[in-house]
This record gives sequence, C-alpha cells and structure tokens, in this order.
Amino acid sequence: MSPFLIILLIILPILTIIALYIFLTLPRIFDSANMDLLKIDYAHRGLHNNKAPENSLSAYSRAIEQGFGIEIDVQLSSDGKIFVFHDETLKRMCGCEKKLSELTSDELKKLNLADTDECIPTLDEVLELVDARVPLLIEVKYYSRTKELCELLATRLDSYIGSFAIQSFDPRVLRYFKKKRPKFARGQLVGKMKIKKGDNPFIAFFLRHLLLNFLSRPDFISIESNHTRELGFILGTEVFRAKAFIWTVRSKKQQLFFHRQRYYTIFEGFEPN
Repeated sequence: MSPFLIILLIILPILTIIALYIFLTLPRIFDSANMDLLKIDYAHRGLHNNKAPENSLSAYSRAIEQGFGIEIDVQLSSDGKIFVFHDETLKRMCGCEKKLSELTSDELKKLNLADTDECIPTLDEVLELVDARVPLLIEVKYYSRTKELCELLATRLDSYIGSFAIQSFDPRVLRYFKKKRPKFARGQLVGKMKIKKGDNPFIAFFLRHLLLNFLSRPDFISIESNHTRELGFILGTEVFRAKAFIWTVRSKKQQLFFHRQRYYTIFEGFEPN
C-alpha cells in the first residue's frame, strides 16, 4: 500500500468526524432571526427581591423601570391557559403540593407567591404589563403538553409587537418554532442536566454538548456560566457567530467578566449599575 493511500485512509475518517460534529452542533447561519433589539442583559425571572417574588408582576415592573430585559418561564394550566411560573410543582413558591399543570386557571389565581399578595401571572398579563418596553426571553418548560403549549404560545406571540425570543432545554420545542415560526428568534439552553429516574443519560450528554442543534438550528445559545468552555459553545459563538446569553450570573464582578467576552447575561441576586 502506498504512503499516500495510508495517509488518505487516516485523514478521511478524521475529516468525516469533524464534518459530522460541525453538522450536529451548527447554529442557524442562513436567514437568521433579527436579534438587534435582544442584545441586552436580562433579569432572571424579573428583578425580584423579598417584596417582589420571582416571576411576579412586581418583579417585572422593577426590571422595566431600570431598563432590563426580562427572562420568564411559561407552562400550561389544566384548562389550557399559559401561566408564567418556573417550577413544575407549586410547593416552593406557593406552599401547594400539586403541579401547576394539575390546577385550573381559577385555582391558580387563588394562590399567592412566597407569602406576598402577588399571584401567579398569566402570559397575557405579563405581555400587557411589558407592552414592548423591554425585550422578553421566554423559556418554554417541557413538563407536560409541550406541543399544545408551543401552539398556544406561537399564536399569542403573533400579535405581540414587542421584542422577544424563545428558548428551551428541549430541542423539540425549538424545532417546532423552526418549522412553524421561523422568524422567531430561538435559543438552545445548555447546562448540567439533572438526570431523573427513567431519563436517558445519552440524551443528557447530547444536550450538554449541543449535539442536537441539527434539530433546531438555534440563533443563540443560552448557557450555564460554568459551561462556557464546551467545544460546541465555542464553535457556535466564536466561529459561526451565534449570540450567547450566560446564566445565572449572580454578581457584578461575574457580569463584568462575561461582558468583557462580549456575552450578554441573565442575572439574579443583585442590581447592575
């Protein structure tokens, strides 16, 4: 066998692996969504404190007053209304043992957030309050009835005139918006996945390393602060110029560090200058 053929047999598999890796992790590079108005720091679940609990209208009002974008979480009540709430269960924030998806909108409105007078807001209430004054970063939760949630959310956002982007850990959510609302900005959430009983550890590995980007082709990557050295993140943001949001940033010093790297932050626990 000639030396040339030997070299070729060695190089071809390497090039094939590299090409496959790029294909799997590639963000959206053609017909990308316009993200000019989205390049801002976001208050994580609103600018919350002891008096204004997370994902409450008062926390959102504080963020609007200071000109910060707002990161919110959406999921469905049992009667198909979109509520803004992070956890799958209501225990931590409302002292109720049930899941949000198990209660009707009327039942949810009777609950208070963190021993305050604040109630769990609906998406309609949040959009009315924000009224296009600051951009929204909307995380779609995947606890249950995800397709129904995506359909209702897409329809509602069609009539919203403000700036917003969709993000999710689940690439199937982003794939839905890729197909049904390609002009919506969409982002892949990345971080250490909590593997529950019955979860596939291989899927968690693929998600952490952005190997499912081929399903969604995200416009941006929203990544946990201690995972920014992931090869897929570096390739997507530095080579293919996808935007990056870093979560959850918990100090001014940490925020400044990421700003110097030209990253936008999703912050909590302090108020930037």
